[in-house]
Amino acid sequence: VVLDGKASRPFIYRQMVPALANWVDKSTSEEMKKRLFVMTFTTQSGRVLYLRDQLINSPLARDHTYFLRYWTVYLTVFLFAWFSVFAMYKLCTAFGCSRIVSALASIAMILLMPYLFSHAAFYYDYPELAFLALTAYMAVKFDWWWMIPIVALAVWNKESYLLFIPTLYPLMRYRSSKASALAGICVLGLTAAIPLALVRRMFEGNPGGTVEFHLKEQLQYFLHPRHFFTAPDITYGVVMLKSLNAFSVMLIVWTVWLGWKRLPRTIQRHGQIAAMINIPLFL
Repeated sequence: VVLDGKASRPFIYRQMVPALANWVDKSTSEEMKKRLFVMTFTTQSGRVLYLRDQLINSPLARDHTYFLRYWTVYLTVFLFAWFSVFAMYKLCTAFGCSRIVSALASIAMILLMPYLFSHAAFYYDYPELAFLALTAYMAVKFDWWWMIPIVALAVWNKESYLLFIPTLYPLMRYRSSKASALAGICVLGLTAAIPLALVRRMFEGNPGGTVEFHLKEQLQYFLHPRHFFTAPDITYGVVMLKSLNAFSVMLIVWTVWLGWKRLPRTIQRHGQIAAMINIPLFL
């Protein structure tokens, strides 16, 4: 339904990856689609199998109408996941971390992402991670106007990126004046608002709304301690513990308590602004 433009709001606003998939599908000739669709390979035992059946389990992704678009989505998400590791690595080195520490931290983060996606994960999450890391790195190392096209793409990928922009202010102050950082935040905010307004206008007839409100469900969840001790959970077919359980909460508290005082002042300010925005959003 996202590829066909029929999904509910706000999910239909997240158009970058679906738009790319639809563009690739329209730009590819029917003859080439047929060749890709019937592509085969031979196993060591001599069996001839369709490549699509071995790579993807989804019946829709095996359908001739959608298979190329699904392949494009999968490949795009994979490339963004890979790129996010590089962006996080560069961000760590920008603040003086050694190459080994930066690499290990980035690898650990990407391995934790499926765990953090427990209950709710979508195709735009890995591109979002890449954009968050990339713009944070650029805020530290480049003049803010280089970020304008990246911010536009980030909002096109997910509208909530607009709320990440204020958290970039301490990072911009790392290398520029207060006036320049404030001007950058304002211009980047306007940059993000324009594509967001266009996408909202395009899909204003879709069901749903700008946001989904789940405060009642959240409170009901947290008021039942059993949710912190129940396991396992299945995310993308992988069996793991629920992302919110007693052990993970204690681990997060311990990590923040141990590491906060070692963080650069700039990152502390960035984290404080992010917490002020994200904690209410999470609830």
